[in-house]
Amino acid sequence: MGYVPTSDPTEILRFHRKLIEKMLESESVVNSLSGEPGDVGITLADPVLRLKLTLDGLDTKLEALGDDDTTPVDPTLKMKWETALNFWLGKIDPISAFFTGKIKLEGSNMDPLFKLKSVVEEAKQASREVAAEFGWQDRS
Repeated sequence: MGYVPTSDPTEILRFHRKLIEKMLESESVVNSLSGEPGDVGITLADPVLRLKLTLDGLDTKLEALGDDDTTPVDPTLKMKWETALNFWLGKIDPISAFFTGKIKLEGSNMDPLFKLKSVVEEAKQASREVAAEFGWQDRS
């Protein structure tokens, strides 16, 4: 699919946290993520990393879940790290990724996903900026 700059879970977590930090610089993103707080689980493979994204306006945060934490997060998106990176960079269409099984969805609470949908375009731009800050050059 393309160039994946790292498989280090610490760097992947750092990328996602920086992405959220950059997105929260936008008042429109903060407004879109405000209202009733909601959680979205993100489970990455290659490498394995379980994350919980809490959407709560300016208090939106991302945490890594430990191996011993089996508490389900509803909903949870499951994908390879390569797929996540290419999604954030705008290189894959999320709807196509769902239909082809590259992104799997577990759970029934779709409300947090609607909040995320409203900030996808901002996330694409912010992720390109963060990738550049990290020195990740696209070699695809």
